[in-house]
Amino acid sequence: MSLNSLSQISEDEHLLMNSFDALVQSLGLELLIEARTTDAGRGLFSIAEIPPHTVLFQIPASQLVNCRTLAPHYPAGLDAIQLISLHLGRYRRTPQPDPLFGPYISTLPREFSHPLTTHVHQTDSTFPPSVATALARLHTRYLRDWNAVRGYLKANSLTKLADEVLEADFLWGWLNVNTRCVYHRLKGARSHPDNFTMCPILDLANHTVAGPTMIPRVSDAERNNAPPIAKLGDPLTLLSPATPTKPGEELYLTYGAHSNKTLFVEYGFVVPCAPDDPRAEVDVQDIVEPMFENQGNDGAAKMKILQDSGYWGDWTLDASPSVSYRLTTALRLLHVPLGDSGALERWQGTLTGLRDTVSDANESASKRTVADICAILIQRAKARMPETNSSMVRVLWEEEMHVAMRVSSMLGA
Repeated sequence: MSLNSLSQISEDEHLLMNSFDALVQSLGLELLIEARTTDAGRGLFSIAEIPPHTVLFQIPASQLVNCRTLAPHYPAGLDAIQLISLHLGRYRRTPQPDPLFGPYISTLPREFSHPLTTHVHQTDSTFPPSVATALARLHTRYLRDWNAVRGYLKANSLTKLADEVLEADFLWGWLNVNTRCVYHRLKGARSHPDNFTMCPILDLANHTVAGPTMIPRVSDAERNNAPPIAKLGDPLTLLSPATPTKPGEELYLTYGAHSNKTLFVEYGFVVPCAPDDPRAEVDVQDIVEPMFENQGNDGAAKMKILQDSGYWGDWTLDASPSVSYRLTTALRLLHVPLGDSGALERWQGTLTGLRDTVSDANESASKRTVADICAILIQRAKARMPETNSSMVRVLWEEEMHVAMRVSSMLGA
């Protein structure tokens, strides 16, 4: 690369190139990919033509940052998110690199533009209510982890470490974990919350909702549905997409079939909003809950029935298949007169599969309520979109409007 070319590279890209090269050298890898900074942020790009299902790299278990690799260096007492966040925060500002994962930590972003740092204290109507609620839940999760770490440091008399790691450092580490970890089998049960890792190189890949993506190879532990045999776990191997990759082409991962609400709250970005996107959804609890409250004592009793049955909350309108079963169940009960014991028994029969519906009249009333919910969502989104200067927030409102319009059209409303 010429000196002229180098002069055009931004400071961020120059730092990324240097830290990425040092990381690759420390891992002893020869790669067909490289890290670059674009207008959209960091990403991984091919430097040669890559056949389908080619091994792009394998990271040894000892170089993965997770509960197994960190456990020998800390007293017990933290879950994986708390432990990794603490370790990363410990080396955010120190002039001495981490002796375990220094080259990798140097590739992590220095600052975050994430809603947890920029929007969490907003109390106005900037966001759709479902997004504001999800962001508040994320903030609660963060505070729970930070308080757990503070208690852990005190309980273990880690005074020096407590002085080193400020809350801003822990938040930086926590956001790195929350936005960059990938599933990796480390525990006996597949559902264990500590089954994840941070992985060098891999976490530079961007998300795509469509098109070919890189694929982590299934580990031995996952294949055997058992904890890893080796003390530090299995290595992580990444394969190229199922189609050939051309030189200079960006290689992506998919973070899962998530709505923009989830992508924004968890990762800090959104994707273009399509009217027929099957991933789109709207949580409508802020609209439905007052409907129960407006029924007074009967509404309170119905809320208790839903809570006891496990159907309170998480009520969504989805682009596909339109109305979630949980929302359908709640709205059916909303329109059941509690004085009609037969109707309540029929509603309970819909939960056990003995009945498809409560009654034709109940089904019609429930559908009318769905139409009312859609009308509220559409009207609200149209009113709020012109008020925001944020393109990402506008996409969040658009997604709610598109879902509501799609569901409304399916109802024939």
